Amino acid sequence: MFLSIRKYSGATSRDEVVKRVEEGLLPQLKEYPGFLAYYAVEFEDGDIGGISVYSTKENADDATLKATTWVRDNLLEFLPNEPQILRGDVLIHDIARTMGQAA
Repeated sequence: MFLSIRKYSGATSRDEVVKRVEEGLLPQLKEYPGFLAYYAVEFEDGDIGGISVYSTKENADDATLKATTWVRDNLLEFLPNEPQILRGDVLIHDIARTMGQAA
């Protein structure tokens, strides 16, 4: 698995960014080969960002190129600064069991 974190400082409208990502970008991300998960995040310092998880680095690279274009075309007015980007291989992955799920 490969993970990418993009953190944007100076966002001018969190709610509008979330709405546009949920309605426009997320449906596209879900169609990319290797897509596993996406999380929109408001960090403790008030910055906003996204965490994307893909099967492979190659899948993540392809999706990142397309997503970068989408962000530039649809969110530039709300995200005036270039993102801080962190990327890497997932070394450990686990998911909590939900209540009532068999052990």
